[in-house]
Amino acid sequence: MRQRICNKIRINNFTAFSAIDEHNRGVLTVDDFRNFIKKANIYPIEKDLNLLYERFDKDEDKVVTYEEFVAAVTPFMSSD
Repeated sequence: MRQRICNKIRINNFTAFSAIDEHNRGVLTVDDFRNFIKKANIYPIEKDLNLLYERFDKDEDKVVTYEEFVAAVTPFMSSD
């Protein structure tokens, strides 16, 4: 899904992060993800939401920093 989105539109990473970080805390919580997804009228089961969040929260500290967010949404770059 990430690749399809990236191929169709170019979104500024900071703008995307800020859209999810409604409280301007500088980090994202699972509740921020839940609220953002619900606004898109998507209601994932809790297990799927947690799996998505774990993909972003690489250091497992229960918050997603901007750097973790960018790493998760940026397509892999070819080294060639």
